[in-house]
Amino acid sequence: RGAGAWPDVSQRGHELIDAELHARIMAGEASLDEMIDIGRQVTEQQQEAEDLLRQREARIFERCFGTPSGREALALLRTKTIDRPPTDEELRATSVEAFALLQARRQGAANLVFQVLAALDYGRGIEKEQDNG
Repeated sequence: RGAGAWPDVSQRGHELIDAELHARIMAGEASLDEMIDIGRQVTEQQQEAEDLLRQREARIFERCFGTPSGREALALLRTKTIDRPPTDEELRATSVEAFALLQARRQGAANLVFQVLAALDYGRGIEKEQDNG
């Protein structure tokens, strides 16, 4: 790529690049090893930021659903979304399109509960693949 063609690095990524190196990158003069190293560092910082966000979300959900009343509310939400049996409308769907629309609506509601459960698991140190499909 020529000068000015390299995409901007994230805001946090700029912290890793001194002005001289930034100028060499923009001029297309940085070595491949330098570019790989910068990419790795930016990726690590982005992962750290994502981990901090997940920890914050886990703490928020734990404060909300970590009490007896909160656990009861979460159990109710789960019953009404993830664990609920198909509705009459879902069972009577006569076309693929109607069935798909109803399932998308159901899955959308369930996904919110899956996100809360995943955040709570993360806060407890349990990381698992989120398979809610």
